Amino acid sequence: MPISEYREIRFDAGALRAALQARLLEANARQGPGVAPLAGTVVAASVARADPLQLALEIASPEGAERGSVIMEAVEVAAALIRACMERGIRLPRSGAKSVKAIPGGVALVVTVTHADGAAPAAGPRVT
Repeated sequence: MPISEYREIRFDAGALRAALQARLLEANARQGPGVAPLAGTVVAASVARADPLQLALEIASPEGAERGSVIMEAVEVAAALIRACMERGIRLPRSGAKSVKAIPGGVALVVTVTHADGAAPAAGPRVT
């Protein structure tokens, strides 16, 4: 019987906004010529749809005079949270299935790994 591993890395509202802001800046840097960048600061993020996760971001202009909103799909939210984990040194298994879900007060990055039968044990302490 295989063994499954399940982890949730939870981002509260502040950590979520910071991760989404970094993703927004990254996306702006990738924009081609003639495409208006999404300039500004992420001031709020709310769940627009729970399954699959979709976030509504409220973005304030650099001077703060105007506000707009944009919808971010689960794949973009996951990319933002994975990047935030990498920047903080939180190790994530490459082979793990990654998804996102709404939690009270934020969003969680969910990592699931299934270890096959007969896999060699990892080095470390042994229990006898």
